[in-house]
Amino acid sequence: MKSMIMIPIVALFSLLIISCSSSDSDNGGGSSTAGTISGTAAVGMAIAGETVTSRDRNNNENTTTTGPDGGFSVAVDCSASPYVIKVENGGEVLYSFADACNVVSNITTMTNLALQEASKNGVIYVDLDDVYANFSSIFSEITQQDINDAIAKVNAHLASLLSSEGLPNVYDFFSTAFDADGTGIDAVLDGITITIDESSPGVITIDINGSTVSFDPNIDVTGFEIGGGALTGDWTLTISGTAGGISISNIVINGLPAAGVPTGSDPGEINQIFNDSFGSLGTISNASFTIVSSSDTEVVINYTATITTPDIVVENITIPGQTISYDLTFTYTKE
Repeated sequence: MKSMIMIPIVALFSLLIISCSSSDSDNGGGSSTAGTISGTAAVGMAIAGETVTSRDRNNNENTTTTGPDGGFSVAVDCSASPYVIKVENGGEVLYSFADACNVVSNITTMTNLALQEASKNGVIYVDLDDVYANFSSIFSEITQQDINDAIAKVNAHLASLLSSEGLPNVYDFFSTAFDADGTGIDAVLDGITITIDESSPGVITIDINGSTVSFDPNIDVTGFEIGGGALTGDWTLTISGTAGGISISNIVINGLPAAGVPTGSDPGEINQIFNDSFGSLGTISNASFTIVSSSDTEVVINYTATITTPDIVVENITIPGQTISYDLTFTYTKE
């Protein structure tokens, strides 16, 4: 029983380290699943006045229109992550991906290329129109790590352009907000043209300021890895509480960045991580994710929920489902 209890806690730790900061607003501890994905749609120039559409794991769609600067904010259901999003740009459609709600996810030729690489079937590139159309059945095959690996490969091909604009090798062009003003990553977009041939096994070419190179999926990405390496922030997370009546001693995670400290009290994204850990049949009730106190050097959060899991069959042995109550305290302190 103890191992079953600990599975979602481990998943929760990963969420807290990399994405708790995506809850930008305080929803007063409510359980609403309404959220957004925001960003900039651009190809070196802003994609203005075009339709952006999001599709979630349940095949629900929402649409919005880009502003004059390419900016957009499209509605999503936070309980139905992840999401694939697209923008129509004349006769071309560009795609992007978001693993959670209330985050930035730009749509550019670079995100389109990265999603193409992340979603391929072995060495075969898949039509992203098909990825979008069949997202409910294949979403689990595209992970955030797949996206991060693809980002590293794209950046490795564009290292000289990134350097010329003062951008790091580990630049996350999905989640880093930018203006389509001809500088920074927008200047990089200005300097490239990407051609994708999806015929088996498929060939991708990148024109970089008039010089054409073939995209190499096996390119050396040393120094370009997204999210790799030790944590180097100045916040420490201490976790304690109970799970199913079992006491959880103080578990300490050092080196969190300030962006990893939650600023809102909304259990939606935490619930999704727990739910993913148990599979789609798991249910969550009485969830509360509340900031108890907050200062420049300490943030204390309480998370309570009841998780009901289904029976699980492993090698013809049925493990009975369980109902487990969680009462966890997350204390963030700044060194």
